[in-house]
Amino acid sequence: MLEGHAVQGAASVGGALSPRDGGDQRALFKSADVALYRAKQQGGWRLFERMDDLEPVETPLSEPQLRLALFHGQLSLVYQPILNVTTGEIAGFEALLRWSHPTRGQIPPAIFIPLAEETGLIHEIGLFVVESACAAAARLSDRFRICVNVSTIQLSRPDFAERLLEAVARAQLPPGRLEIEIAEKAMLRDDLAAEEEVRKISRAGVSVSLDDFGSGYASLSHFCKLPLNRVKIDGPLVREAPARRECAAIVTGVARMARGFRMIVVAEGVETQEQFEWLRENGVGEAQGYLIAAPMPFDRLEAFIAAWSPAYLRRAPAAKALQA
Repeated sequence: MLEGHAVQGAASVGGALSPRDGGDQRALFKSADVALYRAKQQGGWRLFERMDDLEPVETPLSEPQLRLALFHGQLSLVYQPILNVTTGEIAGFEALLRWSHPTRGQIPPAIFIPLAEETGLIHEIGLFVVESACAAAARLSDRFRICVNVSTIQLSRPDFAERLLEAVARAQLPPGRLEIEIAEKAMLRDDLAAEEEVRKISRAGVSVSLDDFGSGYASLSHFCKLPLNRVKIDGPLVREAPARRECAAIVTGVARMARGFRMIVVAEGVETQEQFEWLRENGVGEAQGYLIAAPMPFDRLEAFIAAWSPAYLRRAPAAKALQA
């Protein structure tokens, strides 16, 4: 028990035998290290086997590596447009974090975000994301909002709202142009302190959206408890809606309910013209996905905005995005 919370620990162990796996200390440690990585992949413990040395070993990422990535500017943001379905105009952009590793190339967020959360680095990285996104938004027209994702761990920090609002102020960005996206699973714990941080942000004028709705964690109580401005429907549900009656019923039901709460529904993962037309006909307010555009670095945004026309979607082939 740590500060009233039950924490489970686990160990992975790799071993090597002498002289079978190495004739000296250096060779033995190398063999044991290879066995350790295999144990981390499979769980538990493992003795070195000769085949292990023939297979490529990808060293697990570590907290120092991620910290150095933040320090040396390996972390950056890309921006994916969000479209107003009714007008066909760009409404804003979602800021997405990327890690360009000098030897491994692009490391997916699904790999390094859990590491950031486990080590507590998510607070520093989250602040970096908010500051960078706000600075980018300040350089764009005031008709665009910028959206950033917020994790459960970030919300658990008592001064989260204060730090976020300070970052907005430093960028001289009106709070109404920032939106935080909270994944459904982030609110499963019914954390009253986290909910209060969300309310502080909302009272300051920052928009709040519930992300990945329909991903399996849904609770309609979130609509009543949180000061939500938007609900983002999970991509797989959106893609199935035109063809599957069950998915269509969920999307249209959420759209009707959102209107009752005066919220806007955003569809994620829109890839085809058919999906887009179906969303427009069924009351979905905004859309995001590769049909509109892939995520892009900031230096391409101005060209994308200048080239964009609502008429583009009417002539865009299925699953083809304006890539900028």
